Amino acid sequence: MSDPDRRAGEARPLDPPVADGVEELFLLERERILSGCTQCGRCFEVCPMVQDEPALAAADAKSAVQGVLEILHARRASPEALAWVARCAKSGVCDEHCPEPVSPKMMLRLARIMAYGGLGGTAQLGAREDPDFFNKVHAFARLQLTGEEREQWTVAPASRLGKRP
Repeated sequence: MSDPDRRAGEARPLDPPVADGVEELFLLERERILSGCTQCGRCFEVCPMVQDEPALAAADAKSAVQGVLEILHARRASPEALAWVARCAKSGVCDEHCPEPVSPKMMLRLARIMAYGGLGGTAQLGAREDPDFFNKVHAFARLQLTGEEREQWTVAPASRLGKRP
């Protein structure tokens, strides 16, 4: 199905950036989210998982989003932001309600990677708190990354975050 208002070859706002590798794709997408998110909180307000998490029941939507962005900045996040990141079921309801050219679902996925210590960052969540831990291990194994990419994603120091080789 084609969009008549879109010219051929024109990127949609949610199309992923073009990158040479997994780490570059991660960094480009992270920067796009950080520059595009206005922290309106709409994604948090419509998230079906928020209603089921006691730690999020009284949380302020804008503060929760701000905390998730703190994770993407490689800074310490609020308990509410960490609870939301850990609880996200990737339903995509948030994407449908975001008024900006940002995918909140991707924002939460990238924040989850970083909150678990991905790219050598400081882990703010323990693996045992992640109900999908073993599914992610299997999915990660299927990526067939090179040895260098595996090292960057699993043991690279936090100082590499945001830097290109």
